[in-house]
Amino acid sequence: MGDVGVDVEEPVRRRGRRSRHQERDEAIREQYVSGQTMQEVADAYGLTRQRVQQILEQAGTDIHRARQVRQDAKAEQQAQEIGEFIAGHGATVARLASTGMSAGETAERFALFLPAIPAGLVREGIAACGVPFDSDIQEFKFSPLVIEAAVWYVLGRILGLSGDDGRALAEYDLSEAREVAEVLTGAGLSTASVAEVLVLAHAARLHVEAHPDTGLSAQNYDAMRKTVLADLGLTEHSKKGGAPWPPTSQTVRKRLGQGLWAEVLARLGLQRDTRGRQPGGVLFDREDYLTAMADFLAHCTATSQPSSNDVYAAWITGEERAGRNRPSPQAVRLEFRSWTAAKRAGLARTAAAAASTPAPSVPRRSNATAASLSKVALHHAQQELAAGLEELATVRLVETGPLIERFVRTYYEEFEFRRRGWLRSAVEREPGQDAVTRRLANPDCKGKERKALEARPDRPGDVLTDAYIDKLGNGDPRDTGHWLHPAAQAELDALPDEVAQRFRVLKEARNLLTHDSTESALRLRTAVDALAALTPTDPLLLIRQTGPLSRRQLLSWLRAANFQRLQLLASSVPQLWQAMVTGDMAVSD
Repeated sequence: MGDVGVDVEEPVRRRGRRSRHQERDEAIREQYVSGQTMQEVADAYGLTRQRVQQILEQAGTDIHRARQVRQDAKAEQQAQEIGEFIAGHGATVARLASTGMSAGETAERFALFLPAIPAGLVREGIAACGVPFDSDIQEFKFSPLVIEAAVWYVLGRILGLSGDDGRALAEYDLSEAREVAEVLTGAGLSTASVAEVLVLAHAARLHVEAHPDTGLSAQNYDAMRKTVLADLGLTEHSKKGGAPWPPTSQTVRKRLGQGLWAEVLARLGLQRDTRGRQPGGVLFDREDYLTAMADFLAHCTATSQPSSNDVYAAWITGEERAGRNRPSPQAVRLEFRSWTAAKRAGLARTAAAAASTPAPSVPRRSNATAASLSKVALHHAQQELAAGLEELATVRLVETGPLIERFVRTYYEEFEFRRRGWLRSAVEREPGQDAVTRRLANPDCKGKERKALEARPDRPGDVLTDAYIDKLGNGDPRDTGHWLHPAAQAELDALPDEVAQRFRVLKEARNLLTHDSTESALRLRTAVDALAALTPTDPLLLIRQTGPLSRRQLLSWLRAANFQRLQLLASSVPQLWQAMVTGDMAVSD
C-alpha cells in the first residue's frame, strides 16, 4: 500500500517556517538591543508589544541592559543637542536675561520665532546656559496698557461711578480692550465680569476728562485693590506664584512712573499730590547708583560677605556714619528693576573702570594684590564651610535638603568666581609678557586663542574670559594651561589626585542640583566612581546605587553619615586655595 495521506514535504515546510521565525526573532532581539523600543519593533513587524516582549524573554534578552543602552544614547543625543543650542543661541539667552526677562518669557519667545526647536530642548538649553534670570519679575507680567486699565478701574470703584456700556462699546480702543480681556479671562473671570471692568475703566477716563482735578493716592489704590480682588474672586497669589490683576501700586510705579507715583498720575492726567516725592527732589542720579553698587561689590569681595540686599542695607549704614550718602536698597531695586540687575550694573562699572586704568608699572604691587586675593579666598572658604555645617546641625535632618542644595551651589560658584579673578591677577602680575610666552609655547594653544595672543600679547585678558578659565584643565582645578608661574604651578601640581577628584565631585553635584538633567546625572555618577576608585577602602566615598544619580539620591548621600561626605568634598576648596596661597608666596619671594 502506498503512503496515502502523508505529505513528505510538510517537515521541510515546517523547518522553513521555524527558520524564518528564528531569523525574525533574532532580528527583533538585535533591533531592541541596539536601542529601539518594544513598540517601535512591534510596529515594524506588525506584532503587539506584548508579543515582542515574549520573544525577547524567550531569547534570554537582558531587557534592563537594553533599556540602559537606549537611555545612554538618548542622554548623549540630548547633550549634543543642548551643546548645539548653547552654541547657536547662548548669546541671545544671555542678552534677554540681562534685560530682566524671565526664563519662561525667553522660552516663549523661542516658541514664537523659532518653533522648529522642540519646547523641551529650549527649556533644557536655557537652563544649561547658566545665565542669571531675575527672580523678581512680577512687574513684567502685564503690559502698560493692561496696568493703565487697572488704575482706571480701581479709580472708578473708588469714585463709585456707573459706566455707560453703549458709549464704551463705541469708544474703547479695541486692541486695548482685547488685551485686557485676555488677561482677565486667563485669570478665570467670566465674560460678564470682563465687560464690567472695561465699562467702568472707560467711565473713569471720561470722569477725569471732565474733572481734571481728580487725584488718586497710592494708599487708596492699594486699599481698593484688596476689595477688587475679593469681589472678583481672585487671591493675592495666583496658582503660578505671581500677584494677579490689578497689580500692586509698587508695580504701577515701576512700569508707568519710573518708580514715582507722581509720574503715574501725570501720565494718566490725574492731579498730583504735592505732598509726595517730586522728580526735582531726587537725591541720586544714575551715576550715583552705579558707583554705589560698584563700591558695595568691592566691599563684599574684600570682606568675604555675600552681595545680598541685607548686607547692602548694613553697608550703607556704615557709609552714612562716614559721611557718604548712598541710595537705599528700595531705591536701588526701583532704579534697576531688580537686585540681580543692580549687581550686573555694578560689575559692569567695575569692569569698565579696570579696562580704562593703566596697568601698574611696579610688578611687586600686583604681586601683593594677587597674594591677597588667594588669602582672602582661603579665609572665606574656611568660614563658609564652617558656617554651612553649623547651620545644618541646627535643623532637623529631614529638613536639610534645601540647605544642602543652597550650600553646594553657592560654595562652588563662589570658588569659581574668585578663581577667575585670582588667575587673571596672577597672569598680570608677571613682568613683561612671560605668561603669554609660556602659554604660546603650549601645543594646546591654537586657533583663535593663538591668533589673539600673537596679535596682542599685551592683552591676555581678551583671552582669559570667564568661560575660558572655567574650562581649563577639563575639570581638574590644578591645571591652569601653563598660564601660571612655574613656582606657583608646582604647588598646585603637588596636590594629591584625591583632592582634585573630590573637587570634581563637588562640581558635578552642583551641576546636577542646578540643571537636574540626564547628562549631569551621568557625569556625577562617573565622578563619584572615579573618586571611589582612588579611595577603595573609604566607605564614605561609595554610592551603592547603580546608574545615573538623581537629585534625591545625591542629597540623601550627602546628608548621611552626619554630613561627613559633604564636608569631605567641600574641604577640597580650602586645600586648593592653600596651595594657591603657598604658590603666590613662592612667586613673591
